[in-house]
Amino acid sequence: MTLDRELEFAVGLAPAAVTCRPAGPDDGGSVLRLYEEWGYGGGIAAGDVLRVLDAGSCVVGVVRLTREHAHTVLRGMYVSPAWRGRGLGRLLLRDSVAQLGGDAYCLPYAHLEGFCRQAGFESCPDTDAPAFLRDRVAAYRWTGKSYLIMRRKHIRD
Repeated sequence: MTLDRELEFAVGLAPAAVTCRPAGPDDGGSVLRLYEEWGYGGGIAAGDVLRVLDAGSCVVGVVRLTREHAHTVLRGMYVSPAWRGRGLGRLLLRDSVAQLGGDAYCLPYAHLEGFCRQAGFESCPDTDAPAFLRDRVAAYRWTGKSYLIMRRKHIRD
């Protein structure tokens, strides 16, 4: 099933009604609003690649791909609460993974492990992860929440 057909099936909308696309220069305000609503403090850096999920003319989801210490990291993925439960997070994740040109990491909440596995991410022992990610996940865990380090190996053609 194509992404458009899967999206139509998942949310009951015409394919043109909900789309995943690269963020444009006019999307910054919407993305920052979503991040503020979510309480995400990671910000957006100049080199980040943002993918957004549009419902009509409204941005309802976002994910940020960063390049840090020669590694790609999937960060800041969010779907507005009113749009959850329709398969849109899965579609946004799959769309983002399709943009990856190599290996990538993510640091999801532990309860999202199965969700990330659907996109090819596998649990990574902390000791096998880059030092900057070990430090970051340790700081996240300090909040009392359970986080994982996950890695997606690039499938070479």
